[in-house]
Amino acid sequence: MPYLETVAVMNEEFQEFTLFAVNRHLEQPMIIDLDIKGFDGYSIVEHLVLENEDLRAVNTVDRPDVVAPSVRTESIIHKDGSKLGIRLEKASWNVIRFTGRAQ
Repeated sequence: MPYLETVAVMNEEFQEFTLFAVNRHLEQPMIIDLDIKGFDGYSIVEHLVLENEDLRAVNTVDRPDVVAPSVRTESIIHKDGSKLGIRLEKASWNVIRFTGRAQ
């Protein structure tokens, strides 16, 4: 079974692209290597992660934030020109948004 599932979406009007990535491995994080050649000037503006140590965790009326997205700021492990290494935690759903607009 492949542990990594990814889909990328481009929004040319807003100069953004978004990478959706799932690490299905239940025990180990992974580093994904991206080459964003052709996207000069683009940078990560947001990395959201949905994860929980308890894979059976659920939200309830009394505890609505047991499973909730969190913002990651330390996601880039390495950068070399157009190549990025990004850490995906075990059993996690990730949204990584890039923009080419000035921040």
